[in-house]
Amino acid sequence: MSAEQIRQMSEALAQDPSSLVFLPLAETLLARGELANAARVARRGADRHPQRPDAQDVLARVALQQGDPAAAERAWRAALRLAPQFGPAHRGLGFLCYEQERWYEAEEHLAAARVATPGDPAIERAWEALQVAWSEA
Repeated sequence: MSAEQIRQMSEALAQDPSSLVFLPLAETLLARGELANAARVARRGADRHPQRPDAQDVLARVALQQGDPAAAERAWRAALRLAPQFGPAHRGLGFLCYEQERWYEAEEHLAAARVATPGDPAIERAWEALQVAWSEA
């Protein structure tokens, strides 16, 4: 996304702080590696839209990129309290638990993510790696 598009989204958000434009703006800033700005946009958006699991998801992914897996886990768990079948939160928690060798939790979340987004190659690779890792544990 271009700098002009980011500027336009930022202006739209400034004009209407309750706008959902914070979601693509935070995503874009995250993708560009502008973590401080992405965190600010995601936090404000999640605060204004506490009922949206997608707001918690983007907040979690920013926190993870900032090196705060505990904050990411809290945000994904908040998303699941709002929407227990929310695939992105199960995906994120599945990967996080896998990295932390919390095999049982990883399996639980990856299984739910597989149901929510069947055929996702990243989830399928993680599922296969989990089965191997768990059998060797």
